[in-house]
Amino acid sequence: MSIYDIIGISAPLFFVTAYMMTAIGKWDGSMARLHWCNLIGALAILVSLTHAWNLPMFVMEVCWSSIAIYGLWRCYMIRQKL
Repeated sequence: MSIYDIIGISAPLFFVTAYMMTAIGKWDGSMARLHWCNLIGALAILVSLTHAWNLPMFVMEVCWSSIAIYGLWRCYMIRQKL
């Protein structure tokens, strides 16, 4: 097992944590930690794709990263207005 595999396997832990915490009501969509978990997970998969290329997964993770970055941007813009 390569370091790329280990990084890729760790990604679902971030996604599942974000989903679980949202589902049980601990986090909501306005919390930066939700978006950080999603961004870290997506970036981990993108790193793993440098070892085992998969175009559909690449497209998915670029979209996932973009949404997470937008969510983080909104969180920090809202925080600045307070």
